[in-house]
Amino acid sequence: MSLSEKEILQYKEIRKVYCPYFNQEINFNSKGLTHIKFNGQGKARTGADQKFRIKHIKYAKIILEKSHTLQGMLMQNKQERIRALGVTEYKEKKISFYEFIAVVEDKRLKVIVKQIENGDKYFWSIIPFWKKILEGRKLHSINIEEI
Repeated sequence: MSLSEKEILQYKEIRKVYCPYFNQEINFNSKGLTHIKFNGQGKARTGADQKFRIKHIKYAKIILEKSHTLQGMLMQNKQERIRALGVTEYKEKKISFYEFIAVVEDKRLKVIVKQIENGDKYFWSIIPFWKKILEGRKLHSINIEEI
C-alpha cells in the first residue's frame, strides 16, 4: 500500500513554511517526500508507516510555523547523493539535522529539518516522539537518516 495521488498532492501543496526559529522558510521538497516513502537505506517503508507520516504532515507544518526553540541538533560528515548537470555522484558533505518536538492536538511529534552544508533547509521527517517497545516507551535513539 503506497501513497495515493491525493496524499502526495497534500504534501506538495505545502511547498514552503516560514519558521521563526531560523527566521527563514523551510522547503517541503521532493527529498522530504522521498524520505516519507523510503528509509535512509533506500528501502520502501511499510504502507502503514508512509500513511502515518503523510497523515501527520499537516502537523509538521504547524510545528515549524510556531517553533521558536530548537530541541536538538546533529551535525555529521557523510556521503550525500548530489545530482548536478545530469550526473549523480556521492560526495562527503557536512549534514545538519534540526529537531523540533511539540504536542499538537494531543499528538507528541518530532519534526526533523535537514541542511546539506550551507544549502537550503528542508523538511526531512516527522515521527512519533515515543517508540513503543516491550518494556514500555522509549525515546527514539536510532540513525536519524533512517527515521
